[in-house]
Amino acid sequence: MASQLKTNIRTVFGIIEMVLFSGVIFGWANLVLVLKEEKYFKDLCADGDNGNTSLRKESSDDSEKCGKQDERLALIFTLSVFAFNVAGFIAGALLDKLGTRFVRLIGCFFFLLTGIFAIVLEKETANLMFPLIICLAFAGMCVAISVFQIAVLHTKHQFIISSSLSGALDSSSVVFLVFKLLYDAGVGIRWIFVGYVALAIFCILVSTFFLLPKTSIAAEQVGLEVCNEAVTPDNVGDQEMTIPKSSAKQKDSNREKSRVELGISNQAVTPDTVGDQAMTIQSVGNIREFDDINLNKEPENDKPVENGSTPERTISQDVDKFASGWRYILTAKYLWLLYFFSLIQLRLWFFVGSLNSYLVYHTHDDKDKIETYSEIFGLTQFFGFIFAPFTGLIMNMKPRNITNAYFGPTLSFIITLLLCVIMGGLVLVPVLDVQVLEVRDLYHNF
Repeated sequence: MASQLKTNIRTVFGIIEMVLFSGVIFGWANLVLVLKEEKYFKDLCADGDNGNTSLRKESSDDSEKCGKQDERLALIFTLSVFAFNVAGFIAGALLDKLGTRFVRLIGCFFFLLTGIFAIVLEKETANLMFPLIICLAFAGMCVAISVFQIAVLHTKHQFIISSSLSGALDSSSVVFLVFKLLYDAGVGIRWIFVGYVALAIFCILVSTFFLLPKTSIAAEQVGLEVCNEAVTPDNVGDQEMTIPKSSAKQKDSNREKSRVELGISNQAVTPDTVGDQAMTIQSVGNIREFDDINLNKEPENDKPVENGSTPERTISQDVDKFASGWRYILTAKYLWLLYFFSLIQLRLWFFVGSLNSYLVYHTHDDKDKIETYSEIFGLTQFFGFIFAPFTGLIMNMKPRNITNAYFGPTLSFIITLLLCVIMGGLVLVPVLDVQVLEVRDLYHNF
């Protein structure tokens, strides 16, 4: 009961963190309105360049047009998107090597840098928006990568939890909408950023040191499984286990016991496709320390192993099976899926980055309409979280008369394609009321 309660608390806090601190750059369109109101990069048009982007129409108020300003803001968003996606690879590698706590502390460090840049941000130093938004994107991905592993705790509903966390990532776009509302209420953008960073660091540190393990949830699960197999735990907090070197009959002797510390770099999680999709978590093994233990070594004085028992799994077998993931990456299926989802991501980021210019074009630069539709799009992105669990339900579908184990993922893949086509069609309709029906977040969840 206590274990289940802890799992539920972790899940709730994980979803809250994802909504508040992960993919905030998804709401870029609302932040652009604030930056333009503050006249950041407006000086780029001081030389009389009152051009505009290709999506703008001519209007009588030429003083409000600034094509170079739009280009500079678009460049900030492009670099932040690049940082966000690259951070996923870096944070994942660090999570494997150094554990959850280290990755989350790195996220806190980048949030701190975001706050520092915000404090010194002025119109004269508008270029500080580059490192500010990039650090914010990097920090958000560090939080997201560390939270996604919570799905491992839910063996029977892992797909549902994973899709819910993904939906929460998209819903974090509402943060910049809140920024805009606070700015309209009279709060300076600098102090909005500083207050947000302080809240982020506090919440992340609390959950890091009180809810999440030092290494990884996978390592923690391995420790629990070893305990269930009658291995004596020595230090639960640090995920350490004491493994007897000799049999029960030899416990009365004064021989030393070897210690093995389980870390995230030692763990690999593989889904068991049989039954209720229970997770079989296997230890890859820290070769150096396992060599010291030498589980296959015979007892002293050439005595046979009691009952003729042999280790269930040798280190060499683990290394052969899990030493490298390249054999899975360098396959046609993986590379094709990587290409497909890269195109989807490119389409999504283009939509988010060009939304402000798109609204300017279709509203003839009507500020009231632009703000209204930006808020509407921000809210629709937030409520995309509601549809996320349905993705997990589809992934878990296993009709009785269908033996294909990949029926659920295949169906989800087909739905994704259909939603992509629908979104592409809606974009071509030059009516903003129709654009509100965009299914961007829905198919992104799939």
